[in-house]
This record gives sequence, structure tokens and C-alpha cells, in this order.
Amino acid sequence: MRFIKGCLGVMAGLVLLVILFFVVLVVNYRTGWFDQETTRPVQSPDGTYSAYIGMRGMMDNARCRLYIKKGGERARRVLDLYRGDLKWSPDSRKVAVVSMPYGDSATIWIYDVKTNRSCRAEVNPAFTEIAADQWMVKWDWAEFDLIDFRAVNRGNLGAVNEQSVPLLRCQVVEKGSGLVIVPHKGIEDPPGTRRGGANK
Repeated sequence: MRFIKGCLGVMAGLVLLVILFFVVLVVNYRTGWFDQETTRPVQSPDGTYSAYIGMRGMMDNARCRLYIKKGGERARRVLDLYRGDLKWSPDSRKVAVVSMPYGDSATIWIYDVKTNRSCRAEVNPAFTEIAADQWMVKWDWAEFDLIDFRAVNRGNLGAVNEQSVPLLRCQVVEKGSGLVIVPHKGIEDPPGTRRGGANK
């Protein structure tokens, strides 16, 4: 009899541990309390904010969250996204995260720290006549609301006369109460290339 009671007690304890484990997973998924930093915090140009990407949950490395921190305040979770490259706009107002898992396509997430507005767009900055093993696609803010994609020769990375080809320029536009990312006409298409587009 004691043996049976002991076994039942052990089983009840194991069930409680399993339930507690799943409760922790759900709480972390919803709140990000236990999220881990997957990128080093990147400080805004004016030094007011910092941003980093945290792992979303304990068992999924691909899905992440964007966190914004101001001074000594606690970091705020502002966006769910995929792991990517994070950069601040020159005016320290917007954060852009670009994920390019397939090389020829990209997803852009934008978050505005002043208005708490965000947007997302799929773009295709790829072009046809340069081998993928010799070139890579890089991006950066061109101005406060413009993002440029360009192809860079891997053999000239970091060189003074870095060989690159402009591919696509996107613009972050305020529309109503939100933001949208649209193709911008201020970049010329080099010969033999095709321009990607942003889906609103």
C-alpha cells in the first residue's frame, strides 16, 4: 500500500513538473520574460536608445522579437520578426531589421520609436547577371527614410574602391496612422539588372 502511494506521489510530482514546464513556455512566448539576446545591443546614433533581437521562446531560433531600450529603462518588446541585420536610421527615429535567408529576397521590418508604428514588406533586390558566389547583397540607410540595397563583389569587400552595383531603393512612408515601404524612384537601374519591388 505504501509502495502504491509512493508511486502515485512521484507520478503526481512529474505531472506537475510537466505542467509547470509548459506554463513557462507559454508565458515566455507571450511576454518574452526569458528571451535571450541573440544580437548585441545596437545604440542609436544620438545615444538615446538601444535595440537588440531576442530569441522568441526556448525551442525556436528562427522566430525572434525586437526589443527597444531607452536609457536605464527596461527593454520593451515591440515587434515579432525573424532573425536579421539591425540598423538605426541616421536620425535615431527608426529601426530597420532586414532578413535575407535566401539571398535573392528580403523581408524588411521598420519600427518608429517616436510613434510606436511599424511595418513590414517583402522585397526582391536580386539581379540576374552576376554570379551569387562572387557577389553578396548588402543594405543600409541612405537617409532618414530611405534604404538602399546593393550588390558587392566579395573580393572587394571593405576595399577603398569597393566594387558595388545599386539594386533597389525603398522608402518608408507615413500613410494614415501607419507606415508603408514603397519602391523609390531615386536610384538608377544599372545595365543588365532588374529592379525588385516592395509589396505593400
